[in-house]
Amino acid sequence: MLKTDKFVEVINVKAQPVMFGSQRTLPDVLPAYHANKKHWLSILLDGGLGQREIGTFVQKNFDLTR
Repeated sequence: MLKTDKFVEVINVKAQPVMFGSQRTLPDVLPAYHANKKHWLSILLDGGLGQREIGTFVQKNFDLTR
C-alpha cells in the first residue's frame, strides 16, 4: 500500500513467485497493480531503489517473458 496520495510512476515486472517474499521486503516493491499479483510486481520509480536494482528487475522480467 502506498503511504502517499501523490502521483508516483511505476513499472510492472514479472518475477518468480518463489522470490516474492524477499523482493517485497525491498522499499518501493509492491504486489502488482493491474496485474496478476502471483507473478508480477510493481516497482515505484520515486527514487527509493537505485538504477542498478531497477535494472536487475527489468533484466529478470525480460528473461522470464521472452
